Amino acid sequence: LNTFTFENYFSESRLKSFSIAQWVDYLRRTHIYYREVQLPIIENHLSLLIKSIAGEDSKNLKLIGKFFSDYKQELQAHLAREDEETVPYVESLLELKDKPDAKKIYEELSKKYSIKVFEREHDNVDEKLFDLKNILIKYFLGNYNQSLCNTVIFELSRLEDDLKDHTRLENKILIPMVEELEKKIKST
Repeated sequence: LNTFTFENYFSESRLKSFSIAQWVDYLRRTHIYYREVQLPIIENHLSLLIKSIAGEDSKNLKLIGKFFSDYKQELQAHLAREDEETVPYVESLLELKDKPDAKKIYEELSKKYSIKVFEREHDNVDEKLFDLKNILIKYFLGNYNQSLCNTVIFELSRLEDDLKDHTRLENKILIPMVEELEKKIKST
């Protein structure tokens, strides 16, 4: 809780005391939450905001809606890559670590994927949320429901912050733990 509440609080030793399997479970659960809860909330509120506006302002807001729709597809593709490549890879390593022929199997497995590939391809999916939020704050003018607009901005900020924490945990905890597991398997 401290890690999510206080940005400067980050106890790597405490967080690394959780197993890799627990971190994989965390990944899966947060991905489900983003897809099934957070994105639909934002999409619903943004849709209501777009419907509440007429005229020229409506065209501008529809562009913002398109920007969010494109972002949603990009985030879902990012999450799908992690769910379909990274998670199965890490689970394979966990199953492999106690097998007598682990090194040989790992050599074949690592030709297709490794945590280094994940690290290289791991992009910051929160940056576009920052842009979208700032567009709404700075440039959206006209007669509109301020409460609804504030709700959209709040939900965008909440998702942005959560994705930053999610990425930080992947980069600082999960990746080093999986790299260590890969090293152990290679040295068997």
